[in-house]
Amino acid sequence: MESKISITNKPTYTQKWYVGNVTYEGEKYFFWLSETDEYAQLPIDISWFYKKVPMEVRGMTQNIIDVFLKQQEKYDSFVNEFQTNIDNINKTLLIFKNQQKNE
Repeated sequence: MESKISITNKPTYTQKWYVGNVTYEGEKYFFWLSETDEYAQLPIDISWFYKKVPMEVRGMTQNIIDVFLKQQEKYDSFVNEFQTNIDNINKTLLIFKNQQKNE
């Protein structure tokens, strides 16, 4: 019997991993948060570093995801505002450059 293995050259989707922690009753519990691109359409996932994580901390999964999404919204808003400012500066420089050519 013959076998053949085939793998695409480009990834099907991209997955980003973030590291975070929850402090609960003076102890830090670390986790990974994984997010995929729109193509994969997989939900955000939380994985804990260690197995011994209190039930109360594990129950914070949705809170962690909510904090992450709010943080991403702020970051996206900042990036969009920054890009708008850069675009405005470039337009101003272009106008200034054209005025100098006409003089």
